[in-house]
Amino acid sequence: VLKKAKGFKFADELKFVGKCEKGLGEKADLVDSIFGERVVTVTPVDNKISFDAESVNGKIVLYLQKRPQNYCRFSVSVDGVKQREKVDTFGESHIYHGFELFAVEFECGTEKTVHNVVLSEFDSADGCPKVTFAAVSNEMVNAVVTGQGGRTAKFINYHYDERIRKHNPDKLVIIFGGNDCLRYGTEEYEFN
Repeated sequence: VLKKAKGFKFADELKFVGKCEKGLGEKADLVDSIFGERVVTVTPVDNKISFDAESVNGKIVLYLQKRPQNYCRFSVSVDGVKQREKVDTFGESHIYHGFELFAVEFECGTEKTVHNVVLSEFDSADGCPKVTFAAVSNEMVNAVVTGQGGRTAKFINYHYDERIRKHNPDKLVIIFGGNDCLRYGTEEYEFN
């Protein structure tokens, strides 16, 4: 769904000014990354991360992943104009292992197509802020990823309201059962 958004680019297609690592960094499991190694985790240099983003409709949407460690708050400017303050990347470990996807949308004008995006004014509890970029596009697509690796079908039976119903999805993709066949006998597997 996200890949069909106008102007969609994976994070690894962008040229960041900052210290970059493919994936989530911190030796995190790529299963928690929304796009595997296509995501990029960036550490600010001189308290800034910057990159150029294209827009043909006056909008830029950043798709980021929250972080259970090295999370931070920061401001975002586009073409020198502050757009957002205190964007927070704190991820709670019970939601997608803390690497939950979220989006931040900005207006950037239509007088040009390439815009300079700068993240700055970093505030971090541990002094080592990192930002995990998943993608960028020109239109907001609300995608919610609520999975958590290692769970079984029993998990969704107990957490359906919290993980799915509260989001009232128009489209839903559910992949589960792989762990069940390893842990349960045939009868319990079929019951779940």
